Amino acid sequence: MDDQHAKTVLDDLLSDVGTGSISSWNRSDNADDYEQVIGFLQLGGTVTAILLLSVSAIGMINIGLAGIEQRSHELLIRRALGATRASIAIQVIGSSVLLGLIIAFAAVLISAVLVWAIPWMMPADSPLEPPAYPYTAAMIAACASIVTSLVGSLAPAIKAIRLQPALALR
Repeated sequence: MDDQHAKTVLDDLLSDVGTGSISSWNRSDNADDYEQVIGFLQLGGTVTAILLLSVSAIGMINIGLAGIEQRSHELLIRRALGATRASIAIQVIGSSVLLGLIIAFAAVLISAVLVWAIPWMMPADSPLEPPAYPYTAAMIAACASIVTSLVGSLAPAIKAIRLQPALALR
């Protein structure tokens, strides 16, 4: 609603009540002043999310490399028995992406239950509407989880495909 429309509506309400009309109009809730602040907070949230996902990917790389070190004998035997480098890479990347998919599904399920439970926690006479589930945000978060899993599994997959089958004979 623009200022002129709001002034007309308020003027009509005041004349209906019998208190007169508005002589001057000063709006004190100008949300336009806060757009820059809101944009800055959104940028800060986005940068923080990217940094957290980067740290998660680095942690996955570290755990993945340690896992490849532990499973190197198993992977070498698979290679010696005829497994291709691609099948080894798919095994390493697939297990990481599958884990990311399971975690993303569990997180979306938990968040859906929490949003569903909010109306039960609100007072009965609350004037607020219960929030709708943010489907777009859930899909973005699930995709970010899967992409982070994929990126975090690339270095372990590269290490796994570089293992030499002759080392299995030791």
